[in-house]
Amino acid sequence: RVGTREVTMLKIGAVKAISVYQRFLSGLKPRCCRFYPSCSEFARQSFEKNGFFRAFVASFLRIAKCNPYF
Repeated sequence: RVGTREVTMLKIGAVKAISVYQRFLSGLKPRCCRFYPSCSEFARQSFEKNGFFRAFVASFLRIAKCNPYF
């Protein structure tokens, strides 16, 4: 069973990974996001406000909607 401390660490890790993506990788590709806020900003906000698993699912579904293959 996953404890509260582990979930908190997962949330912090996810927010840091998204921040690194936004800072270093997001600028390398053209701006073509269909949504506002962008998918990465939505994911960051979701991880900050919700639990890890709910935020992960919401972020995955948002990115899937943005992807032209889904």
